[in-house]
Amino acid sequence: MVRERIDQFLEAGILGLTLGILIYAPIAIGAVLPLDFLLLESMLLGILLLWVIRIFVAREVKLLWPPVCWGVLAFLVYAFARYLSADIEYVARSELLQIIFYTALFFAILNNLHRRRAISIIAGVLLTVGTLISIYAIYQYLTHSEWVLIYPKPLQYDGRASGTYICPNHFAGLLVMLLPLGISLLLSARVSYLVRILLGYSVLMMTCGLVTTASRAGWLSAGVGILFVVIVLLHKRRFWLPVVIAIILLIFVGFYLYSQNIVAKKRLQENRLLVPDENRRILYWNGAIKIWKQAPLFGVGPGHYDYRYRQVREALNISQGRPGWVHNDYLNTLVDYGIVGFAIVLLCIATTVWTGLEAWKGVKKRLETGHSSKKGAFVLGFSAGLIGIGVHSFFDFNMHIPANAIIALTFLSLLISYWRYSTKKCWVQVKGIGRLVSVLCILGVASIIMLTGLQRYNEEYYLKLANESLNQNDTIQYLLSAYKVEPQNPETCYTIGELLRMQSWEGNDNYKELAIKAMDWFRKSMDLNPLDPYPFLRYGMCLDWIGRTAEAKTYFNRAIELDPNSYYMLAHLGWHYFQIQDYKKAREMFTRSIKLNWWDNPISFLYLKIIQERNLDTKE
Repeated sequence: MVRERIDQFLEAGILGLTLGILIYAPIAIGAVLPLDFLLLESMLLGILLLWVIRIFVAREVKLLWPPVCWGVLAFLVYAFARYLSADIEYVARSELLQIIFYTALFFAILNNLHRRRAISIIAGVLLTVGTLISIYAIYQYLTHSEWVLIYPKPLQYDGRASGTYICPNHFAGLLVMLLPLGISLLLSARVSYLVRILLGYSVLMMTCGLVTTASRAGWLSAGVGILFVVIVLLHKRRFWLPVVIAIILLIFVGFYLYSQNIVAKKRLQENRLLVPDENRRILYWNGAIKIWKQAPLFGVGPGHYDYRYRQVREALNISQGRPGWVHNDYLNTLVDYGIVGFAIVLLCIATTVWTGLEAWKGVKKRLETGHSSKKGAFVLGFSAGLIGIGVHSFFDFNMHIPANAIIALTFLSLLISYWRYSTKKCWVQVKGIGRLVSVLCILGVASIIMLTGLQRYNEEYYLKLANESLNQNDTIQYLLSAYKVEPQNPETCYTIGELLRMQSWEGNDNYKELAIKAMDWFRKSMDLNPLDPYPFLRYGMCLDWIGRTAEAKTYFNRAIELDPNSYYMLAHLGWHYFQIQDYKKAREMFTRSIKLNWWDNPISFLYLKIIQERNLDTKE
């Protein structure tokens, strides 16, 4: 009896910490900031420690082990192997640590929170979070708010609501998962009238929130998920009337809100999907295919797409920014991890589909008799939510937004946990040495999360101080402290070098000494990230500044090789030619740069004006 009470207490603790992750991640702008993700890691650390204690306390230990678990472990092992051979260690390590986090959370939820009460609480909390964020999104839309919590909303999202996310598309990704779950529970779950009223309100608010995002991919993906729920329920006559009424109401509300939303109508009427010159996604996808061909089997490295993209970007003004990710999770996986990694992901998807079908067979009996069923409603809702986010991931990078990735893997773990109703083969008995091995594995993961988390926290602490500092010398000292904590971050090295270069550019007596120090830091940044053109560019500028112009050309050329169609690189190459008095070449570079960016390109316009006014390019 004592063991059972302790076990219940530990399970409640795991549930509470899991709910903390599921609540905090969406409201913290998707948990995309390092410090927010570190807080999630600290909660996961608590979950893992409670799980270890639970294993020690239990008389017998059984692990829930559906087939997809092997695929998840295989991808983790493969991601670790790719990390070891990555070009940019810091970027690959950050990606690997996220995968470790997701894997650990997946197994923790699967093996600790598969009871009916825990699943009901998780679903209720998620729907509540989705409802509250949707209400906030409606407020943003009605008041034309320019803020997302304490953060200013980017201008490109004007007229679109994003809830507690920065990007409306990522908020739509959240609702794409939650809306089908809410509809499934509303129409087919055995719940009280009060709960059904609350579910109806939740579905209504999330529908309104989805419309205000003006996300076309979000509308499509949510429609696919809802359609899946409708098709399954319409197989039984008992559900015909409520399903038809609910769908009519959703369509009416959706079309009414759409008719009142000028931005939504404009976006839907635009037909630019297949026009590369007007659609960044097509450019990013084309670039991804080109990058993938460089290393088709194993990929270019975890998280490396953004750094490789600059080499293949088109000479167009809309392609001047950094994409971050491919805006297609499937292509992103193919680029970063190659055919091998993509095949493992496809295997995971296939085994999930198979397990979901088997789980459905085990819980659908009550639906077949015409009765409501919470089990069937959950299986149907989780399946529809995963289908929706699967469709949405063709158009965005949901799996690189921690909040959406966490909720998706929560849906996945809860869905496949229902496989236990169709077979006993899903359980693995853990005895003796197996129990010890399980504990050591969990503690090993917990140690990795704790040690790397402390290192990242200390680094972020100094980087935050550097970002907030108003004194340049203090900023450099904070950055040096961050470098001591994390010497593999190429951005820190580059920033130190850039600050020293700017001090050198002031032209004081020690300008040459400062420039040489800056070059040392740019060299470190080059070594840590050989794909970044900026350290090469700044190194060449320092060589020009201290009179070693003959050496500078090599570095400028390397910067252009890494980013040949960047207006910024071309402008600075023009600046280099201006320094060595090759004015014809300088004029050519400035002209090319202005074609790529005519709205914010002061360097090119200034020097081109000087060349034209003085007729420098016509002189011998």
